[in-house]
Amino acid sequence: MRNRPRRAPGSAVFAVTISLVVISSQPAYAEVHLRVAAEFINTATTVEGTDDWDYFQSGTASVTFRNGESRLIRGELTVDLSPQSETPELKRLYIRPGFGPVLVSLGKTRSTWGAGMAFNAGDIIFGSESVDFNTRTAEPRSETAWLTNVEIPLGAFSFVELIVLPGNIESAGSATIAGATGDPSFGSRFVVDAGPVLFQSGYLFRGDRIAGLGETGHRAYAGLEGFSPVNWYVTTSAATDRDTFSTGTIEESWIITGGAFNDHPIGYDMNLAWRVEALVKPGASFDSDESRGLGVFMYPSITFNAGGTQTWSLSSVISPVDRSGANTLGMSWNIYEELSLRAYASVQTGGEGDVFNIENPGGIRFTVGATYVY
Repeated sequence: MRNRPRRAPGSAVFAVTISLVVISSQPAYAEVHLRVAAEFINTATTVEGTDDWDYFQSGTASVTFRNGESRLIRGELTVDLSPQSETPELKRLYIRPGFGPVLVSLGKTRSTWGAGMAFNAGDIIFGSESVDFNTRTAEPRSETAWLTNVEIPLGAFSFVELIVLPGNIESAGSATIAGATGDPSFGSRFVVDAGPVLFQSGYLFRGDRIAGLGETGHRAYAGLEGFSPVNWYVTTSAATDRDTFSTGTIEESWIITGGAFNDHPIGYDMNLAWRVEALVKPGASFDSDESRGLGVFMYPSITFNAGGTQTWSLSSVISPVDRSGANTLGMSWNIYEELSLRAYASVQTGGEGDVFNIENPGGIRFTVGATYVY
């Protein structure tokens, strides 16, 4: 495994300096929006079985600068801070100017292909097929990477996107960039409005690893989205080796994802939202064969917003083959202004050797905390 370059001790000061420069250098007509979001949590969790517990406190924060209401260009700078990292993490740094109807993105950001929040076969850039995502967050898949893309409109809801992503970049010393350590990745996707449905397909040649995910090779996907009677989508993708057309690799990498979601207003100010997603791997096992991995996973969730201040949610990641799952009950209470209290209880159900098991690390977890937006 390649060692990460060591960052300079003053990188935190450097990040703050950049932020101040961004603010002070804006002309009077370019309004900058500053958002600081902080989360404080207390967690009790099992470690080695249900008799071994640990308790810890933690906190995270993100600082975001966005430009104002300009119709010509959008931009964002987001820096994340957490106790797990000694230095701030540059999450997003991009500009998105428009040249007539053509949109161009430059910098570190995310381009999400396909459809699906938890499982998405069309996300061939970053990958959305793992089951270890965080069900507590509104955006379980949020990896970013350095990229350049161009969106060319073909109609009201139709467009073609061209994208290029560099290989991993190593730092030599504190200022010199040694260069990319692998081939760049590039590809394109088409989104076509076909009346009652949207059709999209895409191709990506993955050179070096992107955002730490995926292997080199050729990847392609195709999918449909519809909006009646509920919002629904289905997507399939597969990959082959970089230098050879391998049917074995295609069968092993072939995945299908699909899902549906909808919101239902209740009364004057209450709302019930639900979502169901599924991941199918035809080349995997459907009889608990651990050597090939399991072939089906599901993600159901339901959220009830009670009058705008309280939100209750129940979500699960389920493995139907071995009948195990990870279940999370959550509550959020917006007490006043930008302060919200949050509480989560998670438990894994399953037997020994299953994907999810109460004896796994984190098999039972309780989290209580607060979020505040400055």
